[in-house]
Formats: sequence, C-alpha cells, structure tokens
Amino acid sequence: FFFQAEDGIRDYKVTGVQTCALPIYNTFKHQKVITIFHKKLSKNMYRGRIGIVIPTFGRPEFVKKSFDTLAKADLKNTVIIIVDETATKHFANISEQMKNLILNYKIPDVPIVKIFKQKHGNMYDSFKIGFDLLEYLGCSLFMTLDSDAIVKKGFIQKLLELYQIYKKVPIVVTGFLTNSILHPAIKEYKNHKIKSSIGGINMLFDKNTYLNHVRPSLYGLDWDWKVCDSIHKKNGLLVATRPSVVYHIGSYGQNSFVGIYDKSEDF
Repeated sequence: FFFQAEDGIRDYKVTGVQTCALPIYNTFKHQKVITIFHKKLSKNMYRGRIGIVIPTFGRPEFVKKSFDTLAKADLKNTVIIIVDETATKHFANISEQMKNLILNYKIPDVPIVKIFKQKHGNMYDSFKIGFDLLEYLGCSLFMTLDSDAIVKKGFIQKLLELYQIYKKVPIVVTGFLTNSILHPAIKEYKNHKIKSSIGGINMLFDKNTYLNHVRPSLYGLDWDWKVCDSIHKKNGLLVATRPSVVYHIGSYGQNSFVGIYDKSEDF
C-alpha cells in the first residue's frame, strides 16, 4: 500500500489510499488513511533528523496543551508525525474538534505530517505507521510523545546529551522521570537515573534500537514493557533525565484514570 502527500490541504472527507512512490512496509495494509502535508514526501528527504510521533485519539483539552508547549520548545532538526484515530473511537463532535485542532497546528520551520486513520488500531499501531514513515524519510533518531504530555523548552537537547553518553549500547532515553513504584531506579546520578523500566509516554532511541527492540514490541497494550524487556536482554540501558523535562497531564486514557496516573517526580 502507498499514500500520497499533497501540496496544500486535502479535503478531509476523502478516504482511501492514493498511489505514489512511498512504500510503508505492511503498516497500511487493510487500512484507509489520509495525509495532510505541505509538500510531497520522498525517500530520505529528512535524513539525519529527529522524528517525533504523536498518536492522538480524542482528549482535545490535553492535546491542545501538549501542542502549545511543543511549539515553544526548541525543535531544531526535527520532523513531527501526528497519527490520529479519533474518528474510530468518538462521536462526530469530538472527531471534528480534533480534526480542526490538528489541521490548524503549525510550528515555524518544523515539518508536520498529519495522518488520519479510518480503522482503529490502537496506539502501538499508530507508532508503527509513524516510525516506519520516519525511517523511509531518513530520520536517524525517533521519539515517542504522548498527546497528553507537556514539555520544557530544550527538552530534546537534554535527552540527546544522555544518548551521546550511552549510545554504544542499546538505549532508550526518556525525559519523564516518574515517581511510580513500577519503575524503580537501578543507579542514580546528578543529571539522570538508570531505570529498571520506563513507560511509553516519552522515549528517544536510534534506528537500530527501533528495528531490533521497539518495532518487534509494538503489539498489545503492554508494548512499552516489551521494549524494556528487550533492551535488558541485550544488556542495554533505560535512562531518565534528572530533573524531568516531560510531564504527564492526562488524567484519563488507555492506562490512566482520575487520581491514578503516572506523574513526573520533579518537573
């Protein structure tokens, strides 16, 4: 399957998959998606950039706050992919609100690819769609960011500093240092902690880690735990910035409920 990115904005009511020279492995098989983008995509056009995938599925009140802080962060040398499946889970009024929020979202000098799914596939499916596309576009580093997370200015640079220290081994870096007992620290340093596990709210990893550890784990609601297990089996590292540069504001979601959700301990 293929899809097409066009100049300008395409009518969102158009469904189906358009044909162009942009293979995305088997990710789009049996799916109907549309894409909104400012210019045509081509292989390796974003070589060496950091690619960020944000899966959205409603919750516009959180998404707007997340988008606002991301726009104020230093996003030099990045490309963003938003994969939305609100229409597969919510009533038309929420879907319309999310559609408008995403379509109107822009950051100067930062390309944003906007994909709308017409078939429900859950968050891990959205990540596969986004990261497979980023690999095709030539990105060298990949990042997950939940749509109910807010970030500090310069958060990417903090993650990159830790990545550079440990990049000789399989590594996943997060800017979200949670206070949850489910993710205890193994070692503590002044500016970071080595963790036994981290959640999927925010993860930074390179292409090899994506292909060998993250992508094979992108199935089931516990995909982030699978990533952690895979990294440990290869003597890799899970590293969290200290203090946190990412904060989780979502009080309801896939694994979040009012009063019961992961929070950063020092944002």
